[in-house]
Amino acid sequence: MYNKNVKRNVCRVKSEDNRGTGFLVSDTQVLTARHCIASGFEKEIILEFLYNGEKKINLCATLDDSSDNRIAILNISQPQKFKHLQIAKMDLKRSYKGETFGYPEVLKTTGNWIDYKINTVIDNKNDDELNYSIILEIEPSCRISDFSGLSGAPLIFDETIVGVITLQSTESNKALVIKAFDLKKCEVYLSKNGLTLPVKKKKSDEPSKGIHIKNSNKTNLSGNKIKGSIINFGNMDYKE
Repeated sequence: MYNKNVKRNVCRVKSEDNRGTGFLVSDTQVLTARHCIASGFEKEIILEFLYNGEKKINLCATLDDSSDNRIAILNISQPQKFKHLQIAKMDLKRSYKGETFGYPEVLKTTGNWIDYKINTVIDNKNDDELNYSIILEIEPSCRISDFSGLSGAPLIFDETIVGVITLQSTESNKALVIKAFDLKKCEVYLSKNGLTLPVKKKKSDEPSKGIHIKNSNKTNLSGNKIKGSIINFGNMDYKE
């Protein structure tokens, strides 16, 4: 069962010919992928909230001038005063499953839920230019194969936002995996804009409040690599 509040917080992002997805992180701040609004600081940025009450709401936004090169905060003058999803940092692991909601171009009028499973977590502290740090496998039940326009959507795990969707890997014009950027890698930028990242633990990793059982078994998770060419969800191409 999906959290119905997610759709209310997620919006379409339009800036010139660029298209993407964004989501509220406070009453007056929207987070998205930086390349969704790469046309510049002086260009008009429109946010469309399609599930905010009884009618669609269009808002004008301005780009934060200290924008990170991977994610961006958009400021809106009309506060959206309702419950927002929590953002947090956590140690993501292979095989963790979660979901995202956004506006790929093929379903831009309705949006689409996408279930994922983490395939690879990249922890390269020396590469500040990398536009992704998480590789996600697309669940077979997904009904679309091109996710252009989904860039900027929230990476949701245990009803908490832990990352931002940024890229897709394709083969024969079909997406094989989608890629995301971990919010904890942008903690300094978020902090400058008044956003804190509390530590999030996987629910099954949290201390039990019930009976303690000794000698419980634990299992380790291993990773593998996925091949594919990289394309941007917006209108700008990236290549590995």
